[in-house]
Amino acid sequence: METKKFNSLIEKYFSGKTTSEENALLRSYMEEGDAARSFDEFAFAKWQDADTEMPEELKDRIRHNLLTGINTQKRLTFKKILKFSAAAACVAVALVTGFLAGKGTETEANVFECIAANGQKSTISLPDGTKVMLNSGSSLRYASDFNVKNRDIELNGEAYFEVARNEEIPLVVSAKQMKVEVLGTKFNIRAYSSEPEIVTTLVDGSVKATAGGREMIMKPAEEISYNVKSGEMKKYDAPNKNHLIPWRDNELFFNGNNLKEIGTILERMYNVNVIFEDETITKYTYTGLVRNSSLSNVLDLITATSPVESQMYFNTIKFSKRRTGRH
Repeated sequence: METKKFNSLIEKYFSGKTTSEENALLRSYMEEGDAARSFDEFAFAKWQDADTEMPEELKDRIRHNLLTGINTQKRLTFKKILKFSAAAACVAVALVTGFLAGKGTETEANVFECIAANGQKSTISLPDGTKVMLNSGSSLRYASDFNVKNRDIELNGEAYFEVARNEEIPLVVSAKQMKVEVLGTKFNIRAYSSEPEIVTTLVDGSVKATAGGREMIMKPAEEISYNVKSGEMKKYDAPNKNHLIPWRDNELFFNGNNLKEIGTILERMYNVNVIFEDETITKYTYTGLVRNSSLSNVLDLITATSPVESQMYFNTIKFSKRRTGRH
């Protein structure tokens, strides 16, 4: 196959416009030895404004994804449907004894898991009327006897809660090493496994947070953080009182985050891969609120406030030092 035709076919494939016959043709050609050279030429053409060669690991990943995607196009489409369904609903994942049902009980209950995958958010209504909004890359679990003897939840990631009031049964959220207990209130917990700090932000009402053997009571517009590495627990005024839960309103607030940390946030929020051409640029820190937090707006903030430039290739962002003469 001619290189021009091959490149055109790849362009068409990634635009989702190829026919099944074209997919078969592209697959057969990608399995031949000459495909690698043609692919590299195509990759270089698409690696816009880059003065250095595309990393081989990125080439290999894209080649693999291309071959896998063409071979399993129908299954990939089905997986996308499943991913969307998982983000929008809670499904039973296990039958356990005593899970979230109080100590010493022999009660069997189904465990329901609610998931918001990377690049997605999900709004959930719990059996007691509590509303939960899951941020990207997050999940929560609760038992089928929720709101009978307890209102216990396990959270991994970040979630905003509007808790239905129940004087008899407090709602308890376990997030890594922190437990938050409420009767009826609005609050946010961030407890990603990749981050050392667990942070609870109170919007309305009152919250009791317990971690590391310590207990603290919060007031609205306050935050409590617990560092799982150092064991330090502290309470302070929220740094951005006018935008307490920015992600809920499609905003991003950086408070001295370095570029490495921001890269992790971007991967989670936008379901992209982030690579750094030079690790020294990861030390740059950023503070500010990004309204209408589209990926392009976030990248504009980074490149406008530091000597860093970004380039997007398919679903991969490459950060590098700004070269002399570029703005």
